Amino acid sequence: MLALNAPKKLVARIQTLVCLVLALLCLIFSLTSSLVKIDFQDTEVINQAMSYLEEAGIDTKNDVGKLPPEINVSAVKMYGVVGTMVKLIKSATNMAKTKDTSKGAKDIMASMYGPDGKLTDGAKNSMLIAAAIATNIMNGSAKGDSKGFGAIVAMVITVLATTTLLIFSMIAPIYYLIAFLAILINVLKHLNDPENATAKVAGRLPKTIFVPIFIMMLACVTTTLTPGSGAMTLFIFVLLSALLNLVATRMHGWDKTNIKYANVIQGVSLASILGYIIYLFNIINTGVFRTFVTSDGFFKATAKAAANAASNAYNGSQIVEKQTFVPDLLMVLVAVAIVMGSYRYFSAVLRRATLSVKPKDQPGHMVYAIILMCSAVLPMVVRSLAHDTTKTPAVSYLAAMKPEQTGALTGALVGLVIILASEIALIVLKNVFCKDITEEEVHQVLTNTALSTQEKVENAKAILEREGQTVPAAEVKENKTEE
Repeated sequence: MLALNAPKKLVARIQTLVCLVLALLCLIFSLTSSLVKIDFQDTEVINQAMSYLEEAGIDTKNDVGKLPPEINVSAVKMYGVVGTMVKLIKSATNMAKTKDTSKGAKDIMASMYGPDGKLTDGAKNSMLIAAAIATNIMNGSAKGDSKGFGAIVAMVITVLATTTLLIFSMIAPIYYLIAFLAILINVLKHLNDPENATAKVAGRLPKTIFVPIFIMMLACVTTTLTPGSGAMTLFIFVLLSALLNLVATRMHGWDKTNIKYANVIQGVSLASILGYIIYLFNIINTGVFRTFVTSDGFFKATAKAAANAASNAYNGSQIVEKQTFVPDLLMVLVAVAIVMGSYRYFSAVLRRATLSVKPKDQPGHMVYAIILMCSAVLPMVVRSLAHDTTKTPAVSYLAAMKPEQTGALTGALVGLVIILASEIALIVLKNVFCKDITEEEVHQVLTNTALSTQEKVENAKAILEREGQTVPAAEVKENKTEE
């Protein structure tokens, strides 16, 4: 990997300003773009949603019009929804206090309709989102295989996922506002020495990768929720920021020892990033948790085991047949928890690739890689266990997974193998190619503060001159860093 010998201060200035622009773009898109989409395409669902609105006293023909095929939820739209809900709550509270039903009804209508007599945007969005949640509850979860207790649990999961995503769409811009302000402060603080701000600035956006990943993960809990275009845009912006910061680290000069280690660190990190992207999008497509919670066999087995336990306690008898559903449940929940927390590894790798690691952080993440492996291995184990004895012959609780879901699970495992191999390679390559590097030099490389050969010579000259010693007038040849 090459490194040019451009002026370090100029490169650092451009790098910090580009980071600032990207952070601003992330803030704007997190506010205005669609972070979550609620699918609204089934004819039966549309008719039911319109019925809900009409029962609420909304003139669907004039006020709502044709229902859109999907509802794009952005932070700005949700702020309008919350504003409308606050007005409605205030009006309803005043009506309860004054017991003036007529005036209270007028206040409620005034909070929903503008001066032109039409439904305000906030009220319209509130009604559409409320109708979408209602149809998700009644139709989205009920279209699975679960019945009875299983349908109730699937319904609760649907409601929680929908509500969490809608609330998170309002909170998401806060992360980018904090990142933008942190970058802006560092840029202004180091106007004269931008090279001292590059590590802090480059490491801010990778921390916000949590936002799009969380949206993408949670949106796959139900079939009616999908990530919006804004979530993918934010994901791409953070990756673009990491790529540009990586390139910026190769623009200034290095000495031969440090660039060897930088080559190892950044080369391994690029492999880790590729592995995680393969893992992320495949694990999303597996739908393991959704398949598990809507599995008719799982909830039948749960109910049957509970009934057996109650019968044993009441009669003092011992029913031989038992449902071993608890290990499967625990393994799936552990896998889901690991997946939801996997963004930490990706954020750490992005900072490692951009040489913006925190001073006390270690470059290797072998433990992370091993833990991530469990998120794909555990569902494979559950899929191999025939614990559902409500059917003959017994089958796995994940037997309902489609071939493309099974293939995606295998693809996720491939991504994890790449991640694990890259972490092993980091240890091996450092021992092979960077035996002589000191801990101080490692720290300087990881924080992008390593000095080039020319800078070291100039610093030595300055020290000698300050001490009043004569500096030999020898020509210093600049070492071009190429490994």
